[in-house]
This record gives sequence, structure tokens and C-alpha cells, in this order.
Amino acid sequence: MGRRKIEIQKIESKDRLMVTFSKRRAGLFKKAHELSQLCGVNVAILVFSPAGKPFTFSSDGNFDETIGSFHRD
Repeated sequence: MGRRKIEIQKIESKDRLMVTFSKRRAGLFKKAHELSQLCGVNVAILVFSPAGKPFTFSSDGNFDETIGSFHRD
């Protein structure tokens, strides 16, 4: 038995929304880290939670520096 395909739609329950956001954010950051390791690239991600709180990820550990290098180019 495999995974069921779920229909992508807005989650109405605030509790389920926050849990799903947290899990998906962790998965996104993990994939970004893997991309950085496999390809030797710098990756920076900025995500805002449903409550408006920002979360950042940078493969080199310094989000501001990574974004700064993008602005300088």
C-alpha cells in the first residue's frame, strides 16, 4: 500500500495549518541543505509563517551575507 494522493487546497484549521507549515518548512530546509551539499552551491530561503513570522535558511550559515552577495552582483 502506497501513499494516497492528496488534493492541494487551503487548510482551514489553524492548528493543522501550523503543524503542516512546520513540517513542510523543515522538509524544504532539508532539501535546500541537500542541494547545497550535492551541487556545492549557496542556498538562501526566506519563508513567512501563516502568523507572519519570518524563518530563514542559509547553506553557509549566514543568511544576510548570502543575500548581500546576491545584491552586490
